[in-house]
Amino acid sequence: MSLARSNLSAWCLFAALALSACGGDGGGDAPAPAMPAPEAPAAGPARTLRIGILPDTQGSESGVALHPMKAVLDLYERSGVTVVLAVGDLVENGTPSEYQLWRELAETYRGKMTILPIMGNHEPKGVDQDWYDTVESFIPADAEHMPGSRNKNYVLVRDNVLLINVSYGWFERAYDFVEAMVAKHGPKVDHIILQTHNSFAGNRYGLVRENIVDGSFSIVNDVKFRDTYDKYRQLLSAHDVIYVSGHEHHYSRSVVRDDSDLAFTQIVSGNAAYKGYESRFGEHERIQSLVMLKVQNEVTGHVDVNASIFEVTGPKIDYRSYHVSHSVFKNSDAPQQLASPAWQLTDRFVRTADRSIS
Repeated sequence: MSLARSNLSAWCLFAALALSACGGDGGGDAPAPAMPAPEAPAAGPARTLRIGILPDTQGSESGVALHPMKAVLDLYERSGVTVVLAVGDLVENGTPSEYQLWRELAETYRGKMTILPIMGNHEPKGVDQDWYDTVESFIPADAEHMPGSRNKNYVLVRDNVLLINVSYGWFERAYDFVEAMVAKHGPKVDHIILQTHNSFAGNRYGLVRENIVDGSFSIVNDVKFRDTYDKYRQLLSAHDVIYVSGHEHHYSRSVVRDDSDLAFTQIVSGNAAYKGYESRFGEHERIQSLVMLKVQNEVTGHVDVNASIFEVTGPKIDYRSYHVSHSVFKNSDAPQQLASPAWQLTDRFVRTADRSIS
């Protein structure tokens, strides 16, 4: 057989095999063999997101309470926290030098965790531009800002958590923004955490007490909160929002109910400042059930520093709050108990996206 005839025969055999593999059969009726469907890849372990809370760090005469702030952020670094909610009152008087102190310490954790700051009632003592200059680089580029209040009120999504951040004095005016962001992102996440400075129903302050019980029809924010009070309770309860605040310089956890007795969780995050407050009021029993309260007043010679971590894994949140009592009252003091803090567990709960809780 010649080489040409050998090549031609090989080519014909290849063509026949190709036609058979593609379903062609030169006029025959035999179907091509069915290919098995590819198996879905096995699901890997759910990713865990750790979110910490940085309570008020106002430092009295020191401007910023650097020792407690460092103790909290060091714990978060060791614990693998990657997002930190800074609940306001970062500084005492809103001065450029105070902001510089806060920023210099916060910068040392850049690349390790994202700090999300909001304004408390002390920041407005200063100038807005100093606030913007301080926090602009900390707030991620993908944050969505409330129109007219950039870097004060904003949201972002991390993994399966929607984080809503509302500054002091704005919660009363931010209902439409909060509602819109919940409607936009809520269906895509398992959990919603809202941080603002003032508690909804507090033991010392709180919007219910200040804007309704002691409020005035001549104060715009009081009127606006009255108008949105029921709507907020329904919205936050319907979506099982975790409401995180500061301002009271002591720790508490409670549930706040709407008129149908559906509830949302409120956490008053405690203290990372150089002063601790007592409580003034009990629970607002018609809408609130208090679960945990810890107070450490500065007149005892000690105050608490509090640190709390949400460990989010898929539909589950494992939450733990810790405290250390210390006798450090200014930056020029030695760190004392905060040099190597002996953190004690204060509070814990585990919950899932279907409202199961333990």
